[in-house]
Amino acid sequence: MKLLKRGETLAHRVLDDPAVRQILRSTVFKPSLKVQLDRVCEDNQLFGAFCDGLIRGTHKAAIITGDPGIGKSHQVRAALKRAGLQEHTNFRVMRGMSSAGGLYACLMAMSAPGQILVIDDCDTLLKDETALNILKGATDRKDPVVRWDSLRNNLKVRGEEGYTALPDHFRFDGQVIIITNVGIDEHRKGRMADHFRALKDRCAMYEISANSNVERFSRMFVAITQDQLVREWLTNEQEAQLLEFIYRKLPDVKRLSLRTAEMIAREIRLTPDTWEKMAERHLQCR
Repeated sequence: MKLLKRGETLAHRVLDDPAVRQILRSTVFKPSLKVQLDRVCEDNQLFGAFCDGLIRGTHKAAIITGDPGIGKSHQVRAALKRAGLQEHTNFRVMRGMSSAGGLYACLMAMSAPGQILVIDDCDTLLKDETALNILKGATDRKDPVVRWDSLRNNLKVRGEEGYTALPDHFRFDGQVIIITNVGIDEHRKGRMADHFRALKDRCAMYEISANSNVERFSRMFVAITQDQLVREWLTNEQEAQLLEFIYRKLPDVKRLSLRTAEMIAREIRLTPDTWEKMAERHLQCR
């Protein structure tokens, strides 16, 4: 998404876009959708400003929470792209299941000023006491030293010339962005709860919410029309068909996500004449 001009809001840009106006002329869409789009645009603009400031160094660390499939990772990546940062050089993304040792190695690789480690959907780390202690060290502004108990287990990383041992401590001058679908306080008791409170105290917190499928659809609408979510697969006309189809089916969908739109977009590209039946299956399984 292009940068906004002075005095321009994201809602103005979206609703004044000729392609968007053409899509919204369809009788499929209720007039109330424009109101919801306006709210989502305002929220997206605020979150985008938060991410841009975070990348410029406003905060050393942040925790971004919210339901799956509403665009948390998508918008963080968009902010990194706007800043002109290069993956593996300026930032690295950890995804899925990982270990405390893997976290330690990734933090070390992104420990220089201006480098960013994005921890995306690694909820196993948030249940590991060692990993939490490592994160607490990395996110401490006054003394950002990350330590590993080398007497218990020497850490090694594999390179072109074999394995190299990692030091038992290092200074972390980079930044950390934690993206999670799990509420940061969920099911935490005793010592783990204390670790979470300490981590939260070191991080800027931001929650993205979507309380209904209409709101989720509005986020999808903006991501498709403005952020080119499915542009690699679809034409403008096909994007409009996709949005109309999903909007008609909203009452029958349990939970909508951006990934659903991507799945259906691929179906449209591969079978442009018969995609609707398969798309219904995708929506029914949500």
